[in-house]
Amino acid sequence: MTDNTGLLKHRDCYEVFMCMAHEFWHVKMLKQAGHSHDPSGIIAMQQGECAVLCPACPQPGKNLPDDWELAPKGKRWLYGLFLAIDANFCLKRQIVSKDAVDPSLSHGWGYFVNETAYKTHLTDHGMEAQEKSMCTSHNAMNMAESKSSKGLAATGLGTINCAQHNMKLPNGVGEV
Repeated sequence: MTDNTGLLKHRDCYEVFMCMAHEFWHVKMLKQAGHSHDPSGIIAMQQGECAVLCPACPQPGKNLPDDWELAPKGKRWLYGLFLAIDANFCLKRQIVSKDAVDPSLSHGWGYFVNETAYKTHLTDHGMEAQEKSMCTSHNAMNMAESKSSKGLAATGLGTINCAQHNMKLPNGVGEV
């Protein structure tokens, strides 16, 4: 399609190709989640439905016995879900576009939260004062609103994981 002389100008199709690739990956994700031939369509999908659940963690109706709630106190720990919260405050994302210009394809169907609901929650509770940490090793929360964070859309990423197997929970990833 190109010549090695450089005399002909060719259109750069990389951005269009990447848009098409994102749509292909999105359709492939829906197919792998079992929604390719769903008669109700993708409109009926619930939050986190395309995420892969931890196969080893206890999940009622899937890998727990029917009488798991009646277990004696000495055995209840067997059916407990152990979660861990992890965050990285070194990731920075500049304010580049708006949701109207670059909308999300999946609206919280996988691991990331629904961005519009998440931003609404942050604006409703964003003015609440954050408790200062007394631990010197966790100084990231104390420095979250410094001048180095101005003009950024996100200053980090937080996740909720299965503590035993390190698998992300559905809708367990969000920007901070």
